[in-house]
Amino acid sequence: MNKLLNKTGKYYLAAFALIFAATLFIAPLGDDFIYVVAPNLNFRLSDLLPNEAFWRPFDVLIGALNGVFPFLFPYINFALVSFSHVMSAYLIEKILSAKGIEKKYAFFGAMFFMFSSICVAVWERARRRNFG
Repeated sequence: MNKLLNKTGKYYLAAFALIFAATLFIAPLGDDFIYVVAPNLNFRLSDLLPNEAFWRPFDVLIGALNGVFPFLFPYINFALVSFSHVMSAYLIEKILSAKGIEKKYAFFGAMFFMFSSICVAVWERARRRNFG
C-alpha cells in the first residue's frame, strides 16, 4: 500500500479529499435533477443506448447507482465526479511522463488540468448568483 501511495499519490489523495469536501457544501444545481445523473429508479439496459446527439453511458450508470441509493444524492454523485476528475489528472501526468516530459512539468500540467476547471466552475456559479 505504501508503494501505491508514493509522494505524488499522496498529493492526488489530498486533492481528492479537498475537492470532495468542497463539493459537499454545494447544493445540487437545477440541472442535476433533470440530467441523466439524477437518481434513475427505473433503470433499463436500453437506457445505455444512444438516443441523443451525444452519448454518455457513464453518466447513465451514475444515475442508475444514484437510483439504488437515492438518499445519498447528490453526495455519491459528487464523490464519483471528484474521483474521476482526480484520476484523469493522474492519467494526464502519467501520459506526459511517458512522453518524456520532466516529472515536475508533468505534475504541473496535471494540476493545471485539475484546478482550472474548478476555477471555471466556481466563477460560473458566482456569475449566476450575481447576474441571474
